[in-house]
Amino acid sequence: MNEKITTEDLACIIDQIRNKNSEEVEDTSKFRYAIYCRRSSDDPKRQAHSLPDQIRECKRIAHERNLIIPPNSIFTESQSAKEPDIRPVFRSLLNAIKEGKYDGILSWHPDRLSRNMKEAGEIIDLLDSNIIKDLQFVSFYYERSSSGKMTLGIIFVLAKSYSDNLSSSVLRGMKSRIEAGELKGNYVVHGYFKDKYSYLRPDGINYQLIEQAWKMRFEGKTQQEIADFLNQNNYEKATSIGGVKHQIYKMDKTSISNMLRDPIYAGILVYGSHKAVDLSKIYDFMPILTPNKFLELNKEDKFKNILKQRDRASKGGTIKSDLMRGKVFCAECKQPMHTGISKNRKDSKIQYFYYRCETEGCKAPTKNFRAKLLLDFVYKFLDENRFNSKEAYEQYVIDAKKTSEANFELLDGQQRSLRRQITEQKDKIDSIKDLLIDENDKKLKKVFKQDLTIEMTKLKKLEKELEQVKEAISVNKEAILEYPRFLELFGNLPQIIRQNRDIQWQDFFIKKIFSNFYIKEKIVSQFELNEPFKSMLNPPKVGGGREIRTFIELTFSILSENFGLVKDFNQSLSSFIEEHTPVEAPTFAVKL
Repeated sequence: MNEKITTEDLACIIDQIRNKNSEEVEDTSKFRYAIYCRRSSDDPKRQAHSLPDQIRECKRIAHERNLIIPPNSIFTESQSAKEPDIRPVFRSLLNAIKEGKYDGILSWHPDRLSRNMKEAGEIIDLLDSNIIKDLQFVSFYYERSSSGKMTLGIIFVLAKSYSDNLSSSVLRGMKSRIEAGELKGNYVVHGYFKDKYSYLRPDGINYQLIEQAWKMRFEGKTQQEIADFLNQNNYEKATSIGGVKHQIYKMDKTSISNMLRDPIYAGILVYGSHKAVDLSKIYDFMPILTPNKFLELNKEDKFKNILKQRDRASKGGTIKSDLMRGKVFCAECKQPMHTGISKNRKDSKIQYFYYRCETEGCKAPTKNFRAKLLLDFVYKFLDENRFNSKEAYEQYVIDAKKTSEANFELLDGQQRSLRRQITEQKDKIDSIKDLLIDENDKKLKKVFKQDLTIEMTKLKKLEKELEQVKEAISVNKEAILEYPRFLELFGNLPQIIRQNRDIQWQDFFIKKIFSNFYIKEKIVSQFELNEPFKSMLNPPKVGGGREIRTFIELTFSILSENFGLVKDFNQSLSSFIEEHTPVEAPTFAVKL
């Protein structure tokens, strides 16, 4: 090559090559997408047709956006996303992405992917590490940028909030019904039927057969003999309110065993983790046997175990040692420390969260390290280093405005579409009303009335959707905090993390700030911050470049929504924390 190349020419050539490579990385037209559709098992009636609808809409969007969907790339399941690690299909999808089979996911909405913080954090981590290269949604705009991740974090929190509020409402309603002695759901009490108040009433001959079954047990008959007796006498279970309808119910050893262990036949309603209810104090319930007789058959120690089994559905029964798993290293051997939970010898209800170096041959003088010491270090560090510089806020505003504008375009389009559909629906309803008024034929009038009911239901659904979109637009406008509120949030960040004792919650946020810790002789000897927190310290204490503030936007947005700072600027953080201080679970305590 005879032509002389200057350093300036070489710099231009290198920039061209880098820009070309960058463009190739960003070329989404070559990405392979998997379709993920989920309907919640919490309310199957409401979502009976959601899977086919979601698949159809996802395919339509894939066609419109020219997305590559390889054969056999549709993942569907009927499972709630409220709790983590209970969706095998979702887990297999993530594994397939990690193996390089797919580059992105196409779904109806982010809440199809997660309604819990653990899996939400996992998705964002996979986006941060570019393992998931892109996300596409039918009813949500996601941008492949720090702003997009910020908005995605907000949506995940809103989805979790919806699940939590739904659960609280259901549990609250169930508790009030149980306390009132009402029996709901599929809880079968043999020999009784439910009246219009959901109270249990003796079911004639079937009540007498169950009464005889209990007497046989006291006489020493086996469970199989009792089941045979009831089957031979054609025992029937009530299947309607008032006991109008019945069906033959085939008994076996299991059903007899469950019946003989249920204290409701002695007048005590025990349901899940709710407090036991004495039905005789609520209404004139007619028990089959006395409490003494029941305890005679079910010895006290055995009955305590039965109650524990019945309460296993209550929350807080298990804790996983997931706090900073894989992020805490032994300073001596540089290997990740094992995480675990040990029980206190004096009080089995108290458990300790610990880290331990289990590397063979490691010469570290101290192997164990309490998680409490790690959290104390985090709290102290956040007390001394506040990520609330003016520069950080200015970057936040730029990205937040960009995301807000993009979301408004999407929401405004949905709003216009819904208003058009509502207008068309009202026209259709007016036409049916005119036909109903003019028609004299009774059979046709009946048909028109049925059609009118159907169309009115559709209208109400559309109007509800419009109100939801309007609320989303309102929240979107308020999502950009003013500088004083921004300072207040990050000024109180240590207190916020201290107040929430949920391990999964703390793990999610600490991982956003810290990338790893090294432990030596029961102290944190070394640590590393994630970007942009490295660059946000003012003055810098760890160093690093000025990268886009992905994590601070995500953390800020989630904390803001989680503590009510977006929707109610007038509510002070301190009063909120005082009012909502978490209560420790009654079944155990974890000492970090």
